[in-house]
Amino acid sequence: MVIVGLTIIAVVVFVVLGFIFRSHDRDSAATLVQGIGAIVVPAASAALWLTNRRPRTELTEPALRDFADELAERVKAQWSAAASERRLIHPSPVPVRWRWSTLPVSGPATDAVGTGTGSSRFRPLPGLAPITAADLESGAVRDLFRLYGALDSGRMVIVGAGGAGKSGAAIRLLLDALSHREALEPEARARVPVPVLLTLSGWDPLNQRLHDWLATRLTTDYMFRKSEDHAGGVVSRLIGTGRIAVFLDGLDEIPEAVRPAALRALNEQTNFRLVLLSRVGELVTAVAAEGPLSGSAGLELLPVSAQDAAEYLTRCQAQPPPRPGAVWCGTSV
Repeated sequence: MVIVGLTIIAVVVFVVLGFIFRSHDRDSAATLVQGIGAIVVPAASAALWLTNRRPRTELTEPALRDFADELAERVKAQWSAAASERRLIHPSPVPVRWRWSTLPVSGPATDAVGTGTGSSRFRPLPGLAPITAADLESGAVRDLFRLYGALDSGRMVIVGAGGAGKSGAAIRLLLDALSHREALEPEARARVPVPVLLTLSGWDPLNQRLHDWLATRLTTDYMFRKSEDHAGGVVSRLIGTGRIAVFLDGLDEIPEAVRPAALRALNEQTNFRLVLLSRVGELVTAVAAEGPLSGSAGLELLPVSAQDAAEYLTRCQAQPPPRPGAVWCGTSV
């Protein structure tokens, strides 16, 4: 109805202009214009007001599920391409192992897996069994998904020296989480959050709440579809309802002075599964000032053994030479 009304107004204006152009009686024309203007202007204003006041469609549960699935597809496309470029899948990547960190980067393992009181903070994802402190002692990168998906605290910290393979491990964990989610039936899939991997550079925890920064980053990075019907609040709702899990890389990429504030904000403002990646020294210093990420499982990536490195290089040599300018054998994980 609003569109029809605006069309009629436009036709009236066109007719009036034609009359004025042909009229020799300027006084009569002016009177006619004033009379019609007294009707057209308020009518146009009312039409515009009604347009802006149209009721907006609520973000229903099915709609949120569809938006989460859409985001999962975009995240998978992005990081599958990155994994291929880094050769994290083919050839078989160099095996990277981890152990429970003896450095002061997290609390006790019993806090991460739960106290056994029956009051779970995060239930295991569909298809996964609860874990124990023994499961956190050591393992390989392929084991990280089970820990991520079954930790009672929902929080994991992965540390390592520069070049230890933190980013590669995060990408493989993210893709494993997406594959698990995609394989589930719709009802179960709706209970599994979409993992997203972001770098912390650009976040000012002293002046910007984590939720607001995440919503801005996700909307920008994934060009998430916006609609007047949804008032642009889709991403914010996905975060607030726990439909997104967040992997944050690069604590060392924000100024040293605000790293303790970042840990404080992560402790106080996260209601979703969280994986934090950092170089060892930077996190140890921040934890000394603020304390650890409460309930987190602190895992430390170990240096690649000489034997594993040699076997990986042998596998790479059997592959066709990389294109000019490419990195031989890709990035280790």
